[in-house]
Amino acid sequence: MRYTDVVFDLDGTLIDTIRPLMISLHYTALELLDIDRTPEDLSVYFGIPGDDTLLALGAREDQLKEGMAIWHKYYDKYMDLACLFPGVKELLAALGDSDIRIGVISSKTRPEFYDQVPRIGLPMDFFDTGVFAGETEHAKPASDPMFKYLELTGADPKKTLFVGDTKYDMMCAGGAGTDTGLATWGCIDPDKVEATYKFKSPADILTTALGD
Repeated sequence: MRYTDVVFDLDGTLIDTIRPLMISLHYTALELLDIDRTPEDLSVYFGIPGDDTLLALGAREDQLKEGMAIWHKYYDKYMDLACLFPGVKELLAALGDSDIRIGVISSKTRPEFYDQVPRIGLPMDFFDTGVFAGETEHAKPASDPMFKYLELTGADPKKTLFVGDTKYDMMCAGGAGTDTGLATWGCIDPDKVEATYKFKSPADILTTALGD
């Protein structure tokens, strides 16, 4: 076994959320900023931290809290459009059977995770340890969430693999000394993201984690 721990980002890695995220961003921009941009146009912001996205769209610093609340409101309304990427459930089941510890580091809050993920059809008992928004001083791309995961589990960073779909995920994990895996199926432009591995399918993650 090459890795004792495999830690995942959620949106764009395990869960295909681009449609509900961009539709909800469309309505957020309209309500908060009176900007009418199509979800397709807004897709360039996929994978960028929420506050940075709102600032790029023209929001002021004092509008960020309100803006994120509006975005969450619309995302909850449209999240039924989200679904698991093919092969994800089989991957997580196989990792669990191999006694590899499965973690999650997400920009969702803990209540959002426990509310939304089961509705998408992802069993909660797959995950051993999670680090969520607001639980560290700094969020991704800072390495605080990964350091927190390592602290909670006692995992060796050299035996820990973090899988995500953006450069922010890779920065978070790499800064903490863990290996990184890019989920290319959820990445907008994988050629521009540096990672230890670039996975073409969830099944590739299992092969790498086991060291086959």
